[in-house]
Amino acid sequence: MASKNQKEKLIFIEPELTVSQFDYLAIIYDVRRENGLAKSSDVAAAANVTRSTVSTTLKSLKSAGLITCESYGPVHLTPKGEAIAQNICAMREALKDFFEDVVGLDERSARNAAAAFKGMAPQQAAEQLAQLRRFAMKNKKKWKKFSED
Repeated sequence: MASKNQKEKLIFIEPELTVSQFDYLAIIYDVRRENGLAKSSDVAAAANVTRSTVSTTLKSLKSAGLITCESYGPVHLTPKGEAIAQNICAMREALKDFFEDVVGLDERSARNAAAAFKGMAPQQAAEQLAQLRRFAMKNKKKWKKFSED
């Protein structure tokens, strides 16, 4: 019988996405959080690419059932796309916080390092990373000694 973690992994393996598609889902999610909605031009600006590049990727995400969009209209994440985007963003945020607070990277470097995360992880991974960060922050002397060994 499959454990809970194995079931989570199965959920997050489908659909198989490219690195670019993972990034675009996260960008759409972030742009919508900042602006209230995500237009393809906003996604292009955030991704630092042309509108035609965005159009191609949006078509593939739409075919995968992860977004809905009409020409010149806003881009909406489907429930499945929303779940994937939330997972990616939660993991990247946990990684950013860890790199910044525990490893000691500046905010920009920590954000860039976290953005290198290109995929999905069980929700438990982000929670455990956040818990490790809290432990390290609460026990700075012990953590410093541990990390120096």
